[in-house]
Amino acid sequence: MINRALISAASAAFFISATLAVFSPEALRASGIFSIRAASSGSDRERAESLCEYLLSRGYPAYIVYEDSCEVRSGPYDTFESADAHRARMIAEDKLAAEILDESALPQHDEAPAAGDYLPGRDVGSSDFAAYSDSTAKKIIELSIDLFGHPYKYGGQSVGKGIDCSYYVQRIFSELSVRLPRTAAEQFKAGAALSSESDLRVGDLVFFKKTYWRGVNRRRVPYTRINHVGIYIGDGEFIHATINVKKVTISNLSEPYYLKRYAGARRLL
Repeated sequence: MINRALISAASAAFFISATLAVFSPEALRASGIFSIRAASSGSDRERAESLCEYLLSRGYPAYIVYEDSCEVRSGPYDTFESADAHRARMIAEDKLAAEILDESALPQHDEAPAAGDYLPGRDVGSSDFAAYSDSTAKKIIELSIDLFGHPYKYGGQSVGKGIDCSYYVQRIFSELSVRLPRTAAEQFKAGAALSSESDLRVGDLVFFKKTYWRGVNRRRVPYTRINHVGIYIGDGEFIHATINVKKVTISNLSEPYYLKRYAGARRLL
């Protein structure tokens, strides 16, 4: 049941100011993925979840990005015009602040694996349906068939021109009626975290990380960030868009490259 009191509180906290992200005409023509940041609930998870439930009941494709601040978003939208129409409705009818995000402009961190410790995933075709008994795995593979053979493109968002790992996941989950943010790093903040790899089930998102170095007070300090994501389909396997082979493939979590860089999993189905 929707908590109207919390929605009123959320509206009081975020409402009426309409912030529109600034885009150049060139950026509008080049971009293809937009979302609406409906409100920021600070650390109030209950308020964010109540607001998300309310927006879903109003027909918005809403979801939450969890971190120190719980961010409620709506999307993705394929055109700026569609996002702007929903933003205008959100402001006029729901009395909420709304900001359009150009998700194609968000930084991507998917990189090629280091030489020597990577095995390319295997190609998948229609004949592979028989190899998977789980209905969710079959559905994910079915939805993915049209992407197989298309070239992978870093930061890509047009299926005909190539896709990257996080857009592949975003598109598949959209077909499953689950909304996700654009980048792997933000997808790592969605859904429920799993405590152990042994808890994995078909449809969970699996994430991988890489260690980087930066200078702090004349010293090199390591830090890690999420740089890859795939969808678990059972028996230790996951399906993903891979920069090395430039298409959607299936790999195994036990492969040395992924075993060493596994960062965790999130459940949304």
